[in-house]
Amino acid sequence: MTETNRFVSGIETAIAEANPDYRRLAERDRRIASVVETLRALLKERLRASEKSQLNLAQELGVDPSAVSRGLSGKGDIGLKTLLRYADALDANPAELLGLALERAGGGWTKATDAGYQAALLRQTIMTEIPVETRQHMMHTLADLLGLGSGTPDKMHY
Repeated sequence: MTETNRFVSGIETAIAEANPDYRRLAERDRRIASVVETLRALLKERLRASEKSQLNLAQELGVDPSAVSRGLSGKGDIGLKTLLRYADALDANPAELLGLALERAGGGWTKATDAGYQAALLRQTIMTEIPVETRQHMMHTLADLLGLGSGTPDKMHY
């Protein structure tokens, strides 16, 4: 442990003794930071899967490319409005992204085991692992099998 780390640890110990809630709040903030970091990783996965560049995404969001770079690199905040804008531009469901981020970050967040989470996980895997052309073909084939008619898959986000 470096001298700086010992100094910081000493300060944290003193604060915790003065304020019993300090450790609980600090742990909560670490868990939140982990979720935000995981959310950034998911957004980067979706960006790669979309075959858009950061410049294209910035143009679609109506922001400077440096704002997208900061947001995806961890140097900017990802608030709710930002998450919703990114999700819309990347054809992603924001609830799915947040659910996946909570699940992947771990750290005491309740594990999602319902069908909605499983669908979100499957969708994320499909969106990030299967090329666009293959996804389109899969969706058209599925629509045909289900008798949904032509055109319906084009309205879906895949």
